[in-house]
Amino acid sequence: MPLGTALGVYSGNKSAQAARDAANIQAQSGQAAIEEARAAREQSRADLQPFAQFGQQQLTPLAQMISQQGQVDYLQNSPIFQASLRNMNEQVLNNAAVRGRLNAGDTRQRFADNFQAAALPLLSYQTNNLFNAAQFGQASAAGQANSALTTGANIGGTLTDIGNARAAGLVGERNAKNQVFRDLTGAITSVYGAMI
Repeated sequence: MPLGTALGVYSGNKSAQAARDAANIQAQSGQAAIEEARAAREQSRADLQPFAQFGQQQLTPLAQMISQQGQVDYLQNSPIFQASLRNMNEQVLNNAAVRGRLNAGDTRQRFADNFQAAALPLLSYQTNNLFNAAQFGQASAAGQANSALTTGANIGGTLTDIGNARAAGLVGERNAKNQVFRDLTGAITSVYGAMI
């Protein structure tokens, strides 16, 4: 076999091996990138989990607070409401006593007005607090979902890159082997032609 042909065969085999090695290195790098993406996703989820749980814990009290019975129960158990209503009613009683209107209809109406005046701001305040806490948790849960979706997209892209690297390696290897085959065929043809 002529020296040029031998060098071509050797070079072709080395090229095929290099293509295989390059594809394997890219595939290993891609797998490492996938593991990093998964670790980052899990860290993100772990960091956001307490906030998501906190928000989730507000859902039951919020559902109770927006029901009529839940509002009544909240007001009955609220020392702030009880103290405020008691103070407002004492003022009505003192004014009514001074004017001699303790049993008058307007006095009874003032008691009903006091209940609403003391209850509505407190119910609104508590409902808003629970709603805001639930939204805070919802935002954290959305952050977890976004992290998972982003990681999934990144992993999908990396898997595609791995597939492309392996395919390119196989094509490179096949091209190098085809060149070796052409070189050998050329050498055999040359030797055969010289013998005739």
